[in-house]
Amino acid sequence: MTILISVLVFFVIFSVVILVHEAGHFLAARKSGMKVEEFGFGIPPRIVGKETSRWVVLPGKGGKKVRKKEKMTWSLNWIPFGGFVKVLGEDDDKAVRSDPRAFGARPIGKRILFVTGGVLMNFFLGWFLLTTAFSIGCEPFIFSAQDI
Repeated sequence: MTILISVLVFFVIFSVVILVHEAGHFLAARKSGMKVEEFGFGIPPRIVGKETSRWVVLPGKGGKKVRKKEKMTWSLNWIPFGGFVKVLGEDDDKAVRSDPRAFGARPIGKRILFVTGGVLMNFFLGWFLLTTAFSIGCEPFIFSAQDI
């Protein structure tokens, strides 16, 4: 019974780490002005997906701003190990020429922010959890060579 509980706890913790990691990529893409096409939790095939839309302001011709409705899919997939954030132009050179919000059309600094966003969020998650644990009085684990 304890093995079953340990396996379930592992899956829950691993899922939280994956979700926070992918949220880092998602937030970095949005902050960088990239068009996010899909946020997926798990590895496809898809169990369920929900399409949402939001209004974005894009530069138009003659310097005017244009409001456009942008669609994005939130998906839950069958294999729970992993996730993804699909950004326009990540693997398509044609999108770079046609849309300024594509991955390849963004400046190099914003592309680096997108790629490292997941790792940064995992770092902040670890910092937050350790800070919270130590502030409520948890003892740090200290091992010596004799304990091993």
